[in-house]
Amino acid sequence: MTQTEFIILNFNEIRRKSIKIWKPDENAMTVLEMIRHVLYRLIMDVVWF
Repeated sequence: MTQTEFIILNFNEIRRKSIKIWKPDENAMTVLEMIRHVLYRLIMDVVWF
């Protein structure tokens, strides 16, 4: 295996692992849902106190 082949293989392996790690959770909130949730919680905390 040449140095170039090794670098390409390493790059492909890192890419494969990062895709596997960052696979989104099916039940996870979107960014918009998360912002809405946080704002709602902040408003409700102010109203109750």
